[in-house]
Amino acid sequence: MRLIRDKVKEETWMCKKVCDMAERGELRSDYFLQRDIDQWEHSDRDNFIVTMLLNEDFDALKICEEITPTGVTLWIIDGLQKYTYISDFKAGGFKLGANIDPNEITYQEARRDKDGIFIRNDNGDIMYDEVTFSLKNKGYADLPPKLKENFDDCPVKIVKHLDCTPEEMARHLRRYNRGAKMKPAQILLTRMLNVGRRVKALAEHDFWSDRANFTPTVHKNGKINQIIAEIVMALNFWDNWTKNARKIGEYLNENATDEMFNSARELLDHLMTVTSLDTSEALFTTKNSLIWIMFFDRCMKNGVKDEIFKEFLNNFNTYTDVSVEIPHDDETLITTWNDLDASKSTKDRVVIEDKLFILHTLLEKFVTDNGLVAIEEETENVANEEENNISELEVTEETEQPVKTDSSKEDFSDDELIGFVMEKTSLNVDSDDIELYKDIIEDSVKVTSSLYQNCYKALIAVVAKACNEEKDQEFEEWVKVYQNSNEEYSSNDGVNFRFMQRDFENYRVKNGNAA
Repeated sequence: MRLIRDKVKEETWMCKKVCDMAERGELRSDYFLQRDIDQWEHSDRDNFIVTMLLNEDFDALKICEEITPTGVTLWIIDGLQKYTYISDFKAGGFKLGANIDPNEITYQEARRDKDGIFIRNDNGDIMYDEVTFSLKNKGYADLPPKLKENFDDCPVKIVKHLDCTPEEMARHLRRYNRGAKMKPAQILLTRMLNVGRRVKALAEHDFWSDRANFTPTVHKNGKINQIIAEIVMALNFWDNWTKNARKIGEYLNENATDEMFNSARELLDHLMTVTSLDTSEALFTTKNSLIWIMFFDRCMKNGVKDEIFKEFLNNFNTYTDVSVEIPHDDETLITTWNDLDASKSTKDRVVIEDKLFILHTLLEKFVTDNGLVAIEEETENVANEEENNISELEVTEETEQPVKTDSSKEDFSDDELIGFVMEKTSLNVDSDDIELYKDIIEDSVKVTSSLYQNCYKALIAVVAKACNEEKDQEFEEWVKVYQNSNEEYSSNDGVNFRFMQRDFENYRVKNGNAA
């Protein structure tokens, strides 16, 4: 029988020790599955520093010990924001703002004479003065010695998980973020243990800062990691495409190769040479970067010249209202890029295919209008290569077709869904969360079902609770049965939610999945 020992150790370190260990590289804050630093509002950051100056208690830093052939590494798995602010403040990285409570500290200071000698009373005891110090706009270097000492000696509780495997570290990362939860795009990275480093490396590519219209928030909330994962998935596994971010992460974790990430990097390198910030930032947005990169990849494989692609981008705005006929099996859809781009279903397979078809058609029209030759080989222009090129972009028989219904989800704005979820579940959700819940419903509920048509808002709330408890897979199993149960639904969304939630909980108990 193998020996099983305790794997959790609790310690208390002084703040100075935490900073010194980090500086020596003994304590690492760059675990690749971690979300980025500086997630807090500045007022929250500053008040945390005030807590330390007052030597008040705060939650422990959680550390995972990884034993490797080269030694022992201590990774900060939870508490990254606290650690970052501790070390940054001590290093002079920021000063406290005005929105702090309290905004001044009163402490005792030994009285000294002009020569710095302690002043004592008649009994020989050192005399003290009460000093009040304002913390507003003060950095570490501005603090008096007593408050610097308070900061350096502030006790930092440490929970250390010993001898962790990579899988255990990823689990701890998810576990600790169930309360102050990570964004869906940040959770996605924890599902890609095998390829997470490659995803984060691509997220740092210069294209996203020098060409794309990505704000710092996109990096901060992990959304760029999701975009990278979608790009690799679409370029290499289009037949297995899903808009469910969790499923993309799990699929890439099992199937993506280094060559695929190298190819994606080469594609971004190539794009850097044929784009400029003036034109590309309006096109390569968080919403459409996937579409444009897929289109560029297909254009390059079809031999379209770099200069033609570049000129097409420069003139794209003049073509966005041109009507295009898109052949579907049951009908021909006539629409423009602008009209289709307004669709909320930006990750649906059929919408992506339709957008690619429009881009190809508009490229053909641009080339024809200007009498250009688009292909590297000595052939006629792209308009006469239709049979060759459209085969890459047209909607095939296997492509999912949009189902015409009386509408359901389109009747609800994200704000309305957020309000309903918060009211019924008390969960603090945002539009990114709602987008994840919609994806899960699209993947598991038939859009023609009575459940989808009549209970969409209630479904969103049930999914929200399931995701919060990491029971989204159980939800998908349950709802595939529940949608065929011929239930009669109420016209009251709250009533539907209560009945559905109760049925889901009963299902989990019956199948041994209850919390």
